[in-house]
Amino acid sequence: MREAFEQEIVAAAGEAFAAHGLEGFSLRKLALRLRCSPGTLYLYFKNKEDLLHAVVERAFEKLLEAIRSQPKTGNVFADLRQWFLAYVRFGLRFPNEYRCAFVLPSISRTKPYRPHAAFEVLRSYLQVGMANGTFRKSDVDRTAQVLWAGVHGLTSLFIARPGFPWVKRESLVDALAQSLIEGLLAPNGKTSAKSRRSTSRSTRASK
Repeated sequence: MREAFEQEIVAAAGEAFAAHGLEGFSLRKLALRLRCSPGTLYLYFKNKEDLLHAVVERAFEKLLEAIRSQPKTGNVFADLRQWFLAYVRFGLRFPNEYRCAFVLPSISRTKPYRPHAAFEVLRSYLQVGMANGTFRKSDVDRTAQVLWAGVHGLTSLFIARPGFPWVKRESLVDALAQSLIEGLLAPNGKTSAKSRRSTSRSTRASK
């Protein structure tokens, strides 16, 4: 019962934070929406910053779940493309959580950065690709951040501009992924043009 209500609080808070930001968020208004007293909320969270932290952590858990649910092919080129698709699908399915995790300003400027598992998955694919000769050697963190920035930008645009006449979304995501990932390939990498075409077909078939 307690855990279920805590999840209800977090879900409702995600919508409120996404709509109003941290400064415009009100625990009193949230309590009215949930039909409880403000004091009840303080039994679960010490302040609105603590509540926003819970929303963000829940968002990262959902993102990781989306990424891990994608089929693994053993082909690092294909698996990276699946990572891109999973990321965008998460953002479109949970736009409020996405805004809280990736659009709102950080609530902590003193705690050291803690890498999240979804980013570590991305790094691991790059490490494998560099080790087996598919990708050229480069700084893993910098490369992972470039890829993350690219997919974040597209996801944010989808969420912020739903009325724009986008081409088929997954086609656009796939084109971005292919463009970015092909830019990583080693000059004589093991991922041949033929295998990339095969990867593209298998990726489309999984949609």
